[in-house]
Amino acid sequence: YVYDGDTITMQSGEKVRLACIDTPELRDNRHGKADKPAALAARDYLRSLLYGREVALQRVTQDRYGRTVARVFTGSLDVSQQMVASGHAVIYTRYSQPCPWAQ
Repeated sequence: YVYDGDTITMQSGEKVRLACIDTPELRDNRHGKADKPAALAARDYLRSLLYGREVALQRVTQDRYGRTVARVFTGSLDVSQQMVASGHAVIYTRYSQPCPWAQ
């Protein structure tokens, strides 16, 4: 299940936050206002990258919400890197160290 442009739920129920990136929010939060059109575009693009494909995780840590933070791959494609390349995400500079491409 793809919740938004940087959060997915695996078939096992594990909630995963994509490492090294940030995407627009679906709802207002303490960090600012939602950008629903951009958030929906990011979510839909992430869905197009993942649905029907085998996904591999390289777990990095756990965030304060209990989600696994991980690098996500489909084959050799680093999904976070592709989200940035497509313009649907930005590098989350504060947490970019696990991703060599983000340096």
